[in-house]
Amino acid sequence: MEDNETVVRCPVCNQVISDFDEGVSNPCAHVMLIFTDIISGEFVHCGDGAEELEQKMEKAYQDDDIELNEQMAKFADENDDHILLEMTTSGMGCGPCSSTEYLLVKTK
Repeated sequence: MEDNETVVRCPVCNQVISDFDEGVSNPCAHVMLIFTDIISGEFVHCGDGAEELEQKMEKAYQDDDIELNEQMAKFADENDDHILLEMTTSGMGCGPCSSTEYLLVKTK
């Protein structure tokens, strides 16, 4: 993490993955999935080889109402070569607002 608290770097290669203040998302090859809870919640990035995992998680959400961020946490917990990063920001718009971004990162 840099002095700027809204910058997220890849724990594997140190590339800036996301900068909330700048509105920049630049995932490296280690980032498999990025999910954001803004509005209804959606995947905003699907890395190479993660399409099947994304589809499986979307199906479990639609069929069994299992929240996508919970599925990502469970996947990271069950797979030693993955970690889940969670970044929450908050502020004032027309009232209090916040958002959380979840990044599933492959560490090996």
